[in-house]
Amino acid sequence: MSKWTLAGAVLVAMGSLAHAQTTWFVDALATPPYDGSAAHPFAAIQQALDHPSVQSGHRVVVAPGVYGGFLCNKSLTIESSGGPTLTAIEALNTDWTVRFAGGSNYATLRGFTLWGPAGGTAIKGFETTVERCILLGLGASETSIDDCGGGVLGHCWVSGFERGISNAGHCGQVAWNSILWANGVDLAGTAEAYYCAYGSASPFAMPSWSIAGDPGVIDFKGHDVHLAPGSMCIDAGAPNWPLDPDGSRPDIGPLTFDPSYQPHVTYCTAKVNSLGCTPTIGAIGSPSVTSARPFWVRCSGQISQSSGVVFYGFAPAAAVYQGGYLCVAPPTRRSTLLNAGGNAQLDCSGVFTFDFNQRIQSELDPLLTLGRDVYLQYWSRDGGASFGSNRSDALRVRIGP
Repeated sequence: MSKWTLAGAVLVAMGSLAHAQTTWFVDALATPPYDGSAAHPFAAIQQALDHPSVQSGHRVVVAPGVYGGFLCNKSLTIESSGGPTLTAIEALNTDWTVRFAGGSNYATLRGFTLWGPAGGTAIKGFETTVERCILLGLGASETSIDDCGGGVLGHCWVSGFERGISNAGHCGQVAWNSILWANGVDLAGTAEAYYCAYGSASPFAMPSWSIAGDPGVIDFKGHDVHLAPGSMCIDAGAPNWPLDPDGSRPDIGPLTFDPSYQPHVTYCTAKVNSLGCTPTIGAIGSPSVTSARPFWVRCSGQISQSSGVVFYGFAPAAAVYQGGYLCVAPPTRRSTLLNAGGNAQLDCSGVFTFDFNQRIQSELDPLLTLGRDVYLQYWSRDGGASFGSNRSDALRVRIGP
């Protein structure tokens, strides 16, 4: 079966289920009782998947937030209501972040950011359709998707993996309208990429109607993959796919070009830690004075089980300080002491996470007001480094309504 036919068959199969499906809801902010209804959603994706009433052909809608990885053995459509910039999935083990096992043929995952585990795979599946997702490899993750049986990747972003898209033997993995960028090899083996943007293909890869070069996003380092003005990915997707909301030919990538978009911006320079890793700050969600949703300010590449804080102020800086840079001008304020977690052995698997919307809405700081620009940086303990500490790069955000 050709990949064109395969993609069409998957879409038809999905459409045929739509009339009979039941919709279930998941919200990280949910409180008991949990019955999966809109009024009483489940609190975790795995909780929904394990419920006996949730059956193949059903739809699971996930509210914005950060969720743990999950194992699915049902043919479900699992999608976020807010898209990949507001909804993320973290790995709970070192092998995979999300796994579609037996009974999940033709399952669909749509609208998430997934962080791949160190040395593992972001998504393991069989005949899985992955749409509008951002797949980020952390700590030399092996591959974004391990799917042997006709997996389809549509309108996604894949970076930070040893192999972005890879086929081996009889596997039938194919990417459409996706960006494969800054992986060890973006397109490996006999993987097929149609109307994609990529940086490096193996000698055996077949990038059909695809384009090579910098995809042109707002802030790759900070994982903001909104298309920048002039990006080669604008209006460059498959012409027979659904049009973008503005009526134009589809863009390549998970997020359609929006000329009015106001981004978070990373700046300054992180200090390389004593294990040789560079901490990287980023964010998911939106800073808001009213939203009940979190605004997660994260920092990966930290020493496992280390402690640290996120501190912030209202002006940028770039002052050389204790072997690194102080990127936020004083006076500054800081969070409570955080733990990076990660593996028990000493490595760079630690990640700090802080919900900055809690601070904004707590009224502890009257300067955190609508429209204010805020500058944030992480500090962490690092006994092997100069001055026994480390500082990340920094992030500028603007508080919204």
